[in-house]
Amino acid sequence: MNETPPHRYAVRRLNPVQGVVQVVAIEGARALSHDGRVWEIQILAERPEHTWGSLNQGGGTKQFFRFGNWQPQQGISRVPANPVLDIGGMQAASEALITALESSQAALPFAQEDHCECWLLDHGRQPLALLASTTATALLPDIRPGSWCATLTTDHSFVSSTQLERNIANNDGHNPRRHAHELESLVRKTASGERRWFHFDDKGHRQALDPDGPAIDAAALPTLGLREDWPEDWQQALVQDYLDWLSPQLLTWNCLGPDDRVRLEQAACRHALALDAAYPLYPEVINQSLLDSARVEARLRRSTGPG
Repeated sequence: MNETPPHRYAVRRLNPVQGVVQVVAIEGARALSHDGRVWEIQILAERPEHTWGSLNQGGGTKQFFRFGNWQPQQGISRVPANPVLDIGGMQAASEALITALESSQAALPFAQEDHCECWLLDHGRQPLALLASTTATALLPDIRPGSWCATLTTDHSFVSSTQLERNIANNDGHNPRRHAHELESLVRKTASGERRWFHFDDKGHRQALDPDGPAIDAAALPTLGLREDWPEDWQQALVQDYLDWLSPQLLTWNCLGPDDRVRLEQAACRHALALDAAYPLYPEVINQSLLDSARVEARLRRSTGPG
């Protein structure tokens, strides 16, 4: 059905950082995975506008519809679809996409193509935090990043040893994610609200997309998406606690240098379960034996269960 090779790529999941999403795309269909194991099948089809009483019978709007989930061993599990859709055509597109998925598994993880980055600037108009990324400059007008977020509001798992030493509990009875909130407040107070877009190539060289804006040394952009140099010791330690906690997800980025990857691998081993879950999407490993040990620990912890 489709003779063009599938387009295989990845993009980072930002604000908050949640690793990367892998994408396999063919004409009229695409599959997305957050872990390289379970793939959501999406098929491009005409939106059934006439079901809402429209008299327009031609030139309908197309959109991607979720068709099911696919896993290499289990195959596809369908989800209910609107019967007015072209189910036969969607089934054919799904089969072609699954063929592309099967031939793509050995290539995981894919190269990241979100080479356009939106940075939040501080009051000195210097980069502070990474807000968003995209694959093409043409998409920039449609992206309106919100405030910087350390974690999802439903995620209470970030606990800072620095804040505990300062007698600040993560759950104070009112806020179950106090430490993430403190970090977000720190970034918010430091930020000017100004944003700026940069483009970087496969070698990591960055260039501002608005050359008439403030002068910024692109090489000074924080490599882990958040400034690490802060005026007070507790602020710097809080940021380091956060980046250490985030390390299993940051290791999925393929724009890291070896020095960053070494320190992140060491930090990620303290979060063995998260490391093991994200490991299939690591584009590079510096200390294989170190990560192997952490993955063995993760399997033992899962086998013994809680307690």
